[in-house]
Amino acid sequence: MPKGEMDAHLNSADRSSGNRRNGKMSKTVQIKYGEVTVEPPHDRDGSFKPETVKKRETILAEGMADQIINMYALGTSTRDISK
Repeated sequence: MPKGEMDAHLNSADRSSGNRRNGKMSKTVQIKYGEVTVEPPHDRDGSFKPETVKKRETILAEGMADQIINMYALGTSTRDISK
């Protein structure tokens, strides 16, 4: 999810001007079923604004947690869900 958002954010013009990926940080958010650790990516100039798990957000929307559980129930691998 966040990785795909970063891919969409960084186009070739951004990359040529020096804005690139700049690692990721672990972040714990609360969902309906407990705590989940996510790793949202960062870019060098700080212009990336994630939509799935927003900056400084500590409670994940209930709808998102249900979507993740549904994907798992449908047989989506945990690797694909984490992407």
